[in-house]
Amino acid sequence: MSHDSLADLYAGLRTEYAALVDPGLVERVLYSARQHAEQLHMLDDLWAMEVTARTCLDAYLERT
Repeated sequence: MSHDSLADLYAGLRTEYAALVDPGLVERVLYSARQHAEQLHMLDDLWAMEVTARTCLDAYLERT
């Protein structure tokens, strides 16, 4: 879980989850994770955004 930029994080998660869930869902989750980080003034914390996005996507996969 190490990314150099937000774009790198997005690309990695899109690639990893694209075959598992609708790509639109991945985009919405990533957008929400970014908004959450912005509200917490943590936009520079890519790790926090990744954990938030992975948690949401993994929870979705467990329910389906």
